[in-house]
Amino acid sequence: KFGIQVGLDELFPASYAAALYISTKYPAIKKAFVIGSQGVMDELAAHGIDSVGGPTPEYSQNFIHTEADFSAVELDKEIGAVVCGWDLGFNFSKLATASLYLQKGCLFVGTNGDAYDRLSDRNIPGNGCLLKALETSIGKEAEVVGKPSQWLIDHLIQSNNLDPKRTIMIGDRLDTDIAFGKKGGTATALVLTGCTSPSDLHNQASPVPEEMMPTYVLPSLGSIYSMARTELPPPPPTFLAVDDEAPPG
Repeated sequence: KFGIQVGLDELFPASYAAALYISTKYPAIKKAFVIGSQGVMDELAAHGIDSVGGPTPEYSQNFIHTEADFSAVELDKEIGAVVCGWDLGFNFSKLATASLYLQKGCLFVGTNGDAYDRLSDRNIPGNGCLLKALETSIGKEAEVVGKPSQWLIDHLIQSNNLDPKRTIMIGDRLDTDIAFGKKGGTATALVLTGCTSPSDLHNQASPVPEEMMPTYVLPSLGSIYSMARTELPPPPPTFLAVDDEAPPG
C-alpha cells in the first residue's frame, strides 16, 4: 500500500534468524527437533538443516499418555538442536520429546520470546509461553535469536551496510521491537496499533525502562505514509551571525 517493493532478501523473520544462527555458529549441526510451524522447518531446510517435529502428522497428535509412553520415546542420535517457535499445535508430546533432546545436551534455540500477541481485544499466548514451559522442564534458558537479540541486530546492520544514525526501528512492542533498535543504536518508533497502549507508556506504577523507551510514538504505521505525503513548509531564511563589535562595511 505504500508503493514500496520488498524482496525476500529484505525480510528477516525469526525463523530465518534461527536457521541462520545455527548454520553459521554451529555448522556441525545438520538436524533439529522443531516446536513450531512449517515455516521454521522450511527455513532450516533452506540452510541445509533437516528437521522433525513441527506440524508433521507424527507430532500433531499427543502420543504420550502414560509414564510408560514417555519411557518408550526413541531419540534420533543425529539431532543436535531443539528449535522452539510459536506452535498452535503445541502439546505434551512435543514438550516431553524436546525436553529429552535437551537433556542429552542439544543446542536450545528460541525464535522469539514474545509473551503474547494482540488479536482485537484479546491477547493470544505467544512463543515466550512455550519457551518458559520448556525452560522450566530442564532448568536452562534458550538462546533467543529473534528480537531483541544483540546478535541479530548486529548481523542486520553489518550484512546490509546500515548506518544506525540513519536507521529507524518501527514496532508495536517495547520489550522486543524498541529494545531491539536501542541495542543497535538506531532511532525507534512505537506504533499504538498493536501490543502497547498509551497507558503502558505512562504507567507510573511500572515505568518504562530507558532501554525500552521509544524515540517517537505514532498512532499507526499509516501515519508515516501520511507524514511523507504532507507538503512541508519552505525552510526559514538563513541569517548570518554578526559580531556586534565588528566594524561596519
